[in-house]
Parts: sequence; structure tokens; C-alpha cells
Amino acid sequence: MAREEVGMFTVGQVARAAGVSAKAVRLYEARGLLPVAARTAAGYRVFTESDVDTVRFIRRVRSLGLGLDAAAEILATHRSGAAPCGRTGQLLDDRIAEIDHTLRELGELRRTLVAARRTDHIVADPAGHRGGAAGGVCPMIEGATTAGWL
Repeated sequence: MAREEVGMFTVGQVARAAGVSAKAVRLYEARGLLPVAARTAAGYRVFTESDVDTVRFIRRVRSLGLGLDAAAEILATHRSGAAPCGRTGQLLDDRIAEIDHTLRELGELRRTLVAARRTDHIVADPAGHRGGAAGGVCPMIEGATTAGWL
């Protein structure tokens, strides 16, 4: 009878069932997100259906842009018997705020890039030569202001 049929999974089987790499499964175990796996007589790790569910949960956490530390915190709270949803909501709110901040920065960068690109039309002479200030390389770059990106 195959391990999978009796509820025991190898690293590769867990990875396939959860949609992650085998390396990720080993990392989750090493970081304590999964309990230390039992081993066969041959030394192979074997996992349970519950471990597969945990790896699927971690994949979902990661797909929301949360890190492994957040996943570990949520799982530890759950394993302690407490409801993790209050803290999870805070973690999601923090991630939303990070995304909003990044979007603002990207908007500023886009405006700077558009302004720098417009400079290209201003600095061209009738012969099509472009040039910056004495010793400069390119006024589109040299004149760009990138507040917040340096």
C-alpha cells in the first residue's frame, strides 16, 4: 500500500498536493511552521494530511502578500487555542497600507518619468543632437527629480 493511501505523504507528495515546491515544504519545517516530520526507517520525511492542509494555508497566506513570519504568527496563535482572526485582520490592514504607500510612490515615480521623458523633446537641437550640461551625460536623467527613490 502506498504511503499516500494510508495518510502519509513524502515531501514531494505534500508539495504537489499543496501547489508549492519541495524546497518550500522543507523550509516551512525548518522554520517551525510545520511540526518536525516523522521519518521512515530509510530516513524519508513523512507528513500527514493535516500537514498538507497547513502547507496549503501557508501558500494562501503568501498569496495575500504576507510573509512567513505572519504565517508563523497566525499558526502559533491558532495552535495555542486562541482565535487568530483579530491579529490576522491587523496583518492584512498593515499589508493594505503598505500597498497603498507603494502605489503612491509608484504614482510619483511615474510622474517623474513622464516629466523626464518630456525633457527629451526640449533638449534636441535642430540637427537632432542631444546633450546635457557641460560634462553631463543626458539631461533627461540629470534633470529628473526622484524624491523618495534615492
